[in-house]
Amino acid sequence: PTAAVQWRSKEVERLARKFQAASTIISHTNDRTVADFLSTCSYLDRRTIADVVNVVGLEMCGIRSGKFREQRICTTEARPQKWRRSRTSELVEEALRVSDDS
Repeated sequence: PTAAVQWRSKEVERLARKFQAASTIISHTNDRTVADFLSTCSYLDRRTIADVVNVVGLEMCGIRSGKFREQRICTTEARPQKWRRSRTSELVEEALRVSDDS
């Protein structure tokens, strides 16, 4: 079990670095470029991206999708902590909910 726990820990750290790097790239890219990128993605790629957005919204921000087929149960042991109220958190919440309106 110890080897499996160590492997999982290394895998999580590796993925966390990649995820943060991708998030940084996206957050520093203009809206048109992101939209152009998404338009060239396959349906499965867009579905995967939508799933990641839903997981981040729920697990990190406590925001559940309004679409039934996109809802899931929170897997964190404790209830998700809402971000401190700030302009940034309001923008994040609004951005995560935009997909629910379409």
